[in-house]
Amino acid sequence: MSLFNTKEIAVTRYSDGNFDTPDGSWQEGTIEEFNIKGTWQPANGKDQQALPEGRRSSSVYKLYTNTELRITDPELEVTGDTVISPVSGKKYILFGAGDYTNDLIKHHKYLAVSTKEVG
Repeated sequence: MSLFNTKEIAVTRYSDGNFDTPDGSWQEGTIEEFNIKGTWQPANGKDQQALPEGRRSSSVYKLYTNTELRITDPELEVTGDTVISPVSGKKYILFGAGDYTNDLIKHHKYLAVSTKEVG
């Protein structure tokens, strides 16, 4: 199945660095870039309530896609994937997620917050 009115969206995934080298020195994480298909819609107030305090702004969008993406989890110190808006070309980081699999369409919902709001 596919989502309706999909756009191509660029994703950047940053892996964490680590000390897993033979001499115990720091090794930088890797960067993976790929494209997905999805729909890009403005988030409403109810959507924004699902975000952590301090992340609610007018620069929040919903992304629906069949692709499983990584979300930001401040408690676990996990950095979410970043996406480029297919409308404005601005960069957003993923925070919230939901699995919306049903008998008709398998898809995920993500909340994307402008990287300027994340500081």
